[in-house]
Amino acid sequence: PQNITPQTYLDGTENGNRATGGTLTAYFSVRDDNCGRYLDELDAVASSLIWEVNRIHSQGTGNSLLDYAQGQQQVQSATQALGSAQAILPDADRLQSGNVNIHFYDKTTGDYLTSGMLDFDAAADGVQNFDPSVHTLEDVANAINTSFPDPNNAGQNLLKASIQDGRLLLETNDASNVQFAMGTDSSGLMAALGINVFFTGSSASDLAVNSQLHSNVNYIAAGQVNGDYQANAGDNVTATAIAKLTDSTVTISTVWKTVSNQTISQYYANLVTTVGSDTRLTQTNAEYHTALTSDLEDQVSSVTGVNLDEEMANLIKYQHSYTAAAKLITTADQMLQTLLGLKE
Repeated sequence: PQNITPQTYLDGTENGNRATGGTLTAYFSVRDDNCGRYLDELDAVASSLIWEVNRIHSQGTGNSLLDYAQGQQQVQSATQALGSAQAILPDADRLQSGNVNIHFYDKTTGDYLTSGMLDFDAAADGVQNFDPSVHTLEDVANAINTSFPDPNNAGQNLLKASIQDGRLLLETNDASNVQFAMGTDSSGLMAALGINVFFTGSSASDLAVNSQLHSNVNYIAAGQVNGDYQANAGDNVTATAIAKLTDSTVTISTVWKTVSNQTISQYYANLVTTVGSDTRLTQTNAEYHTALTSDLEDQVSSVTGVNLDEEMANLIKYQHSYTAAAKLITTADQMLQTLLGLKE
């Protein structure tokens, strides 16, 4: 017997009155040990695919520059450090200390205007980088609202950031008449928040393509801003980098293991193989135990049960014995009748 639904009391002892056998325990075992593990691994594959693709896509640009960018990942607490568990951000553990580059262009002519990075402390000398253990979503919004001054309009910022339902929203300042493109992001901040990403969701159950790309395929970031601050049509640098993920080893983690020496496709292939192998093994075990049970039932029946063939044979034997005895009595009666007739 296996305690398939364990429970530990406050004093440290285990509750022995739990499911330990029978059909219900079998269902629990399949659900938790098999299907639960398969689902966890499938979610891990999806999560790794989402992150790796979005990490690259968030630093690229498409044929159309951006007027706005809606974050696709919700942060439950905008006042908690984004790298902490309290923020409840799906990819919080993937964030790193670093910074984000954003490039700005004249909306009418398309000419390059300026570029900049997020400064998380304007009072300090130089640009202060993002720190996931310190900075919150509110800190990110404040940094965006102060890091890109309009060179043509004093007191104006080229980009406006706000928080809507726990999601970061970036919008250009109408008075500045600009558009923007995302650049290098060494922190993973934009990918984690879902800015300029290809996928939305965090698991296999909610994996989807960003709705902003559905509305305008020109936002698909196949290229990137080059060294001359140009975003050229036909640039496939980002698309090529995403395609190379096929042969790149990535880190895939579940609650019980972390794999970092396989590609996403290799990990998924191993998962499919495991499911198929377990399924076949289960079928084989079911057939074996069904045959074993049938054989044991036959053995029990041979000792304690009624064999109809044997009983029929015995019945026929007894019937023949009865018939022979009846004939013997009839013959004896006839002999006695004959003897009595001779005396008369």
